Amino acid sequence: MNASGILHRALTAVAAVLATACVDVDEEFRLTPTGAGEAAIRVSMPAGVLHLQGGEEGVEKLLDDFLTRRPGIKSMGYQVSVKNGRAHLDARFRFDSADELIDAMSAPADVGLPRVVSGILGSAKLETGWLLVRFSRVIDPGESLAGARLLPGMVLGDHRIRTTLHLPARVESSNATRVENDGRMLVWDVRLADAVERPMRQEFIMPVPVPWFGILASAFPGLLLAGWIWFIRRRKRQGGVSA
Repeated sequence: MNASGILHRALTAVAAVLATACVDVDEEFRLTPTGAGEAAIRVSMPAGVLHLQGGEEGVEKLLDDFLTRRPGIKSMGYQVSVKNGRAHLDARFRFDSADELIDAMSAPADVGLPRVVSGILGSAKLETGWLLVRFSRVIDPGESLAGARLLPGMVLGDHRIRTTLHLPARVESSNATRVENDGRMLVWDVRLADAVERPMRQEFIMPVPVPWFGILASAFPGLLLAGWIWFIRRRKRQGGVSA
C-alpha cells in the first residue's frame, strides 16, 4: 500500500474516533419497592454515528429487536431525530424487575445492540440479601470507543455521562456525585473524558425495601376473618358461662 493509501486510512480512523467520542448520555431510572420501574434514556451523538447504524430506521429496528428479545422490558415510546449535525435518541421503558434491566444492560451484544453501546451501558451487578441490596456498575466508554484513550481531553470537550437513580428507600452508602431527597435520589455526573481515562463506577448499598402497604392489603382479609372467628368463639364461651 502506498503512502497516500496509508494516510487515507489513518485519517478515516481518526475521523471515526472523533465522531464516536463526542457522545452525551443522560439516563434516569425510577424503582419501586417490588423492583419494577421505569427508565428514560437520552443520547446525543454526531449524526455520522447514526448513519453507521442505518439511519433513523436502522436505530428504531435495533430498539424493536431489543424489546423483542427482552419481554420483561416494554417500550413507553422512543424518538430518533437529527438536528444541527447531532443525532438524538430519546427512549422510555418500563421494566418488570431490576434483574431484567441489569441483564440487558450487562449484555448489549446479546440483545442486538452495537458494540459502541456496550461501554456506555457498562456492566452491572445487583446482590440482594435478607437485609441489604448491593449495586455496582462499571461504565467504560474507552473500551468501546476505539482509540478514544489516545485523544487529549480537550478533544472530548465537556461531553458528559449522567445517571439519576430514584430509589424506594434511603441508601446507607454510595459513591454518587450528589445525594438528594433524603438519600433516595442518587446522581452520578462525570465528564466523558474522565470516564474514558478512568472507568466510571456507580455503587450503593440500600436496606431491602419492604412494601408494607401491599403486605397489609393482602393480609387484611385474613386478619378480618380471624378476628370474626375469635369474636364468635368468645361470644359462645360467654354464653356457656352465663347458662
